[in-house]
Amino acid sequence: MFNLLFLGTGTSGGVPEAGCDCSVCSSKNSKDKRLRTSVLLRTGDCSILIDSSIDVRQQLLTYGIKNIDYVLYTHAHADHILGLGDLRHISFLRKDPITILARQQHMKEIKNIFYYLFSPPRQIGGGVTRITPKIITRPFRINNITVCPLDIRHGILKITGFLFDNRFAYITDASHIPEKSMQKLYNLDVLILNALRYKKHGTHFTVDEALSVIHTLKPKRTYLVHMTHNIRHHILQKSLPKNVFAAYDGLTISI
Repeated sequence: MFNLLFLGTGTSGGVPEAGCDCSVCSSKNSKDKRLRTSVLLRTGDCSILIDSSIDVRQQLLTYGIKNIDYVLYTHAHADHILGLGDLRHISFLRKDPITILARQQHMKEIKNIFYYLFSPPRQIGGGVTRITPKIITRPFRINNITVCPLDIRHGILKITGFLFDNRFAYITDASHIPEKSMQKLYNLDVLILNALRYKKHGTHFTVDEALSVIHTLKPKRTYLVHMTHNIRHHILQKSLPKNVFAAYDGLTISI
């Protein structure tokens, strides 16, 4: 069994957005408050973080998270990687470094930004996050879980989705899912999928586009993430099919 905690369900600007007083940004509904998108997957005594969001410190504190064994990276945009440095104290508490996994290009981009984590100097302030980087080239195992990387398109960029034990898939920042990846996603127990907003966007699915993918793939349950301040939670939820849910920060599900 997997237990999944939604640490954040917002897009790169978060919700509320700085300086905005729209109805969603000023909403009193806690489900309209969205940190940057990330999830924590727990199975047995293993904790797997998907993307170290720019809000990861706040997320760790809010949910009392004291251990991360692995971090899987979908891509190297700021809202998905900039929390890596804030995993420092978590890594200090562990016997072994945190294993981070990414495709070669994404790892190269992460290394360019966090160069000091990959070749740490002998002396540095309060220390650095202890990591063991591994390049993803094919399906791999974490404990008894098979993780299959999926090619996903984010505009012109190739990013990574993840399929766990052919039962659960995590896809964010997608604007297109290639057919080869689609073939692996039919009839899942759970699909997590991005749905940025209602209006067309060049690099992310809209709500309608996400629903079209869901209609094709027919997962038992789908949870929408990576939503902007154009989406009010309760209004979106009322419009969704019965097996599709607008995720929110702090939601926990079992798979």
